[in-house]
Amino acid sequence: MKTLIITVSGRVQGVGFRYYTQITAEKYQLTGWVKNNDDGTVLMMVSGDEKVLQYFLQEIESGNQYAYVSNIKIEETTYQNYENFEILLDRYF
Repeated sequence: MKTLIITVSGRVQGVGFRYYTQITAEKYQLTGWVKNNDDGTVLMMVSGDEKVLQYFLQEIESGNQYAYVSNIKIEETTYQNYENFEILLDRYF
């Protein structure tokens, strides 16, 4: 099991990208959270099986029909055991 911190740049706010991310994470039974950053990027922390995380990343890179992903920054961190995958509306980490 692995946990990734992912920052996504591009046209990813105001286009349903967080919801798309949540649906995709749930499809792969991943846990964690996603939120908008003040700088226009989207930040997420995602936990799950390493192979499944790769499939998730491929779909996130494509984005939904309204989003445009220009860059994805990925950092590995200490494994976090979340109960589900949620959209954070507050600006906290």
